[in-house]
Amino acid sequence: MPVLEIALLHIRTSSGELASTSNDVENPLTPYIKGALHHALHVLRASTPETYPFNLLQQHEDPSYLYIVGLWPSIEAHEAFLPSEENKQLLSSLEGKVGVEWMYHAQIGTSASDDAIVGDVPKLISEAPVIAIGRHGVKGASKAVFEETWRAGSGGLRSFSGREPVGGWRVGRVFGVKNNDGEKGFKEETDEEWVVLSGWDAVERHSAFAGSEEFKKYSKMRPYVVTFDVKHAIKVLSSDEDEKNNSN
Repeated sequence: MPVLEIALLHIRTSSGELASTSNDVENPLTPYIKGALHHALHVLRASTPETYPFNLLQQHEDPSYLYIVGLWPSIEAHEAFLPSEENKQLLSSLEGKVGVEWMYHAQIGTSASDDAIVGDVPKLISEAPVIAIGRHGVKGASKAVFEETWRAGSGGLRSFSGREPVGGWRVGRVFGVKNNDGEKGFKEETDEEWVVLSGWDAVERHSAFAGSEEFKKYSKMRPYVVTFDVKHAIKVLSSDEDEKNNSN
C-alpha cells in the first residue's frame, strides 16, 4: 500500500551550525540549498513508480525548517532507496548545509474513509496557500476511539477551512529521532502518532478555527491526545515543476 513520507530538514549556516531566523538571515533557504533540494526532489520522484510529485515546504514559524513530502509504493521501497548510490550522492551534496531532524511514513486517508487516499495529498499541497501539519501523540489503548472521534469531528475542520483534510497513522520506525529525547515531546511512550494535513488560505484563518463553533466538535478528540504539535508550511518547490521546466 502506498505510504506518505514526511521528513523534517533543518538548514545550517555557512559555519555548519543549525540556522535560526532569530539570529540569521530572514530567509536561510539560499539559492545553492534551494537548487540542491530541487534536484533531490527530482531524484526522489524518479526513484519511485508512483505518479505523484515530491514537494518541498518551508515552515512558517521558523523558515530554517523544511519539509519533504512525497509518496512511495511501500515502506520497503523507500528503505531500499536509502542505501542507494543516488541517495548517498544527495546526502553528500547537502552535507553541512541541511540536516535531517526526523523522517517517517504514514498511511493517509480522508475524513470520510479509512482507506489510503494518496492522491488527495499532492492536490492539497498544490492548491492550498498554507498547509498545517498536525502531529497527535496517542496511547495505543486509545487508538481506535481517537480515530473514530477524529473522523466524526473532522467535518468541522473541512467546513471551516474549505478543504478536505487528510489524516493517518504513522507506520514503521521514525528515522533521526533520539530515543531519549524525541522531537517536540514525541517520545516512545506515545505509542502511536496520527498526522493531519489541512489546507488554509492563511495561518490566521487556521488560528481562528480554535474560536469557532466547528472546533467544539472537532476538539472532542482531545482526551485521547498525549502530545500535540502543529506547524504551518508553504510549498516552495515541486518535482513536477522540475520535470516540466526540464522539458521546455
